[in-house]
Amino acid sequence: GVTYVDPRLPALGKRVILPRETAKLCLRDGGYELTGADAYHEKRMALGVPEAGFELLPEKTFPLEANLDLLHAIDFKKGCFVGQEVASRTKRRGQVRKRILPAEIQGAPPTPGAAVTREGRTVGEVLSVLGSHALIQVKTAQASGTLQAGDSTLHIHLPDWADFTLEGSGTEDKTDT
Repeated sequence: GVTYVDPRLPALGKRVILPRETAKLCLRDGGYELTGADAYHEKRMALGVPEAGFELLPEKTFPLEANLDLLHAIDFKKGCFVGQEVASRTKRRGQVRKRILPAEIQGAPPTPGAAVTREGRTVGEVLSVLGSHALIQVKTAQASGTLQAGDSTLHIHLPDWADFTLEGSGTEDKTDT
C-alpha cells in the first residue's frame, strides 16, 4: 500500500491506501491503532478542518471561507480553476468575511443548520456537531465573545494553523501585508 501524511494538516495523521480485504490486517501489523470514523471526525473538527460531504457543500461553500487556502488546497501561483478570479481577488484584498471555525460546545449540542447568534443577532450557522466539538461558519468580525446556538454556548478557538485574526472589522490576513 501507500502511506502519506495528510496534506491538509500533519496533525491529522497519515492516510493509507490499501486493498480493502487486507487493510485491517496490514494496519495492525504496521503498528497502527484502529479507530472508528467518529474518532477521526472528532479530531478533524477539533483541529478546525472541514471535509467534503460534511461542511464543504457544492454550490454553497466558498473555498477561502472554508480555509482551503490555508490547508494547502489552493495554489494562487498555479491558476486555472473554477472561481479562480474571485478567490484570488478576495485573497489579495484580505476580505474574507466569514470562516469555518472550530468551537467547543457548552450545554446541549446544537443541531446542524442552527443559527449562531451573538447578543441576539445571527452571525453564522452550525455546520457539524460531534461530541463537544462543532464546526461553525461565522462572520469573523462577530466571532469573539459569547456565541449561542439554541441552548448551547459556543467558544471559538483559532487553530494553530490559522493565519488570520478575528479582531477588528474583518479578517486581517497575516500573510498579505
